[in-house]
Amino acid sequence: LLGWNERVDKTRPETECCLEGVTSKSDHSSPEKEAMIYPALLSTSINGILDIGGGHTSSKTNCSDPVAEELSTVTTEDFEIIRVLGVGTYGVVKLAKHKPSGMSVALKVLSKEHVVATRQEKHILRERAVHLQLQHPLIARLYGTFQDDDCLYLVLEYLPGGELWSLVYFQSDDQENDDVDADNTLQLKVQGGQSAQKDDYDDVRPVSPVYAPKASAAETLLPTLDSKDLSVLRSNYGGLKEEHAVFYLGCILSALEYLHDQDLLYRDLKLENLVLDKGGYLKVLDFGFAKTDAQPTDECSARNLTLCGSMDYMAPEILLRQSHDRRVDAWSFGIIMYELLLGKTPFYHENPRELGRRITTENVEFPNDFEEEYPLACDLISQLLVKNPDARPASMSQIKTHKFFTRVFSSPDNWEQLLRREIEPPFVPKLNGPFDTSFFQTMDEDEENELDANVEPYFEDGSNIFSDF
Repeated sequence: LLGWNERVDKTRPETECCLEGVTSKSDHSSPEKEAMIYPALLSTSINGILDIGGGHTSSKTNCSDPVAEELSTVTTEDFEIIRVLGVGTYGVVKLAKHKPSGMSVALKVLSKEHVVATRQEKHILRERAVHLQLQHPLIARLYGTFQDDDCLYLVLEYLPGGELWSLVYFQSDDQENDDVDADNTLQLKVQGGQSAQKDDYDDVRPVSPVYAPKASAAETLLPTLDSKDLSVLRSNYGGLKEEHAVFYLGCILSALEYLHDQDLLYRDLKLENLVLDKGGYLKVLDFGFAKTDAQPTDECSARNLTLCGSMDYMAPEILLRQSHDRRVDAWSFGIIMYELLLGKTPFYHENPRELGRRITTENVEFPNDFEEEYPLACDLISQLLVKNPDARPASMSQIKTHKFFTRVFSSPDNWEQLLRREIEPPFVPKLNGPFDTSFFQTMDEDEENELDANVEPYFEDGSNIFSDF
């Protein structure tokens, strides 16, 4: 939500890039060291950034949505703050209750002074302008925005299931590894009521009660799990079992296809920007690096030069400061797919320079036994992680036609069922009401009060940079 979240449990440092060079970023680095990320975003005009989607300038809310209409004239007085959900370089995300409606929302609070000091004005304005336009069942809603003297506020849909990162890197207290049974299999019900030992998803054909309309967990190939059963999702390879990962990958693919249909590059795909809603469905958020993309046939305008995103997920052409198009999202999707299945990114190194070298020069590799067991997954990942962008799949719809997906999404209607939420997700968070925060790493009250006390006052310099926020 905020560029990065403070964690004590993260197993790998996250790295980001700026136009001035590569900078290492870990969760324990100081805000001062992070202050200069993306400084060159100021090189284009604000009006150009707000001119998203054929000249449409966004409003303070998406007024075609009744919820957004209700939030069209809010102030801080309309919200009761419940908890802090996350702290990042640019601000804080808080769980809040909208007093008039009783609805739970996530308030993204950004210090104006800090935004200006770190030269993030255009980054924030881009995020707002893009996100307000988006309406898709697998994209988190931005209901509206407002401001006071010192802060900017984005009123977001609250997704209480937590980040996909937590699901992938979950480790139970009594498990060092992710084995569930000695033979690492599940007893699953398949069509006709017969039981099957599930240990090789590459052999499964699309017979599929998996992607049939909602049924009980006992009748589906993907059993719905509660919060106690997270370990059942895990494979021996460090990530999620393939039959579970394909659901989340389908959600991501559908969201990216929608963004590309809107002529938008996402450019910031990572596990931290993929969050589960109360029903266990995955949604995409954080559109600070999204950018208008022309049709691929228009070579002059369809390519972009901005260096942005999280380095682990960056395509080679971005790191090499070459022009890029929507195929950078295909690369990032391949990284996510690898990470979901193997519990690590394919080119990871703690040194950013070495990480960049691996991304731009080395081929993706898989454990031998994994490649033998899951050839379709490896084939698709290898196609997505080709260094030459022109050799990658040209669209998300093309990726959908790969056998990795067609075994379970065997027809267009299966994808429509996903959008209609007619598929049981592999994991449904067990929540205690709409304000449950058990899937977030929260802080104590004293720490929250200190955050509020440390907000610096903002003194307007006459530029009125935030006048339309």
